[in-house]
Amino acid sequence: MRIRPNAPNVEKLLATHRPFYEAVRLANADMPILFVSRPEIYSTEDGESRRKVIKKTVEFAKESGDKNVYYLDGRSLLCDSDMTHDLIHPNDLGQAEIAGNIIEKLEEIFKI
Repeated sequence: MRIRPNAPNVEKLLATHRPFYEAVRLANADMPILFVSRPEIYSTEDGESRRKVIKKTVEFAKESGDKNVYYLDGRSLLCDSDMTHDLIHPNDLGQAEIAGNIIEKLEEIFKI
């Protein structure tokens, strides 16, 4: 089974991720931005390469003085394979787990 994320390959993600962040930040100077990498139960080489691209954007943002960017590692979103249909796509339980973990991070960001 082939994973088809929004960016079909790491090269496309590398070419578009930081420019997209810059465009969003230019239009929304104070908006919190949460970067979330792809949910993975088992780390893959492709997933690691994509996380590196996302982390580089986060590092660039912080080095540029942006104090309102955050990162959530997708490997922390699902705790076990019972939360997927096929070790990739989350089932209902997996969707709820992902949502709960993202909500927890948002509560931290917004100090709720």
